[in-house]
Amino acid sequence: KNVLTAAATTYIAAAVTAILQLLYYLSIANRRR
Repeated sequence: KNVLTAAATTYIAAAVTAILQLLYYLSIANRRR
């Protein structure tokens, strides 16, 4: 159970980080336009 929770937490954290990076780069691209 603890292993599954840790894996899920790591996966969610990685997904959130990827989404934040996408939004960050999109905002930069919109500023250049």
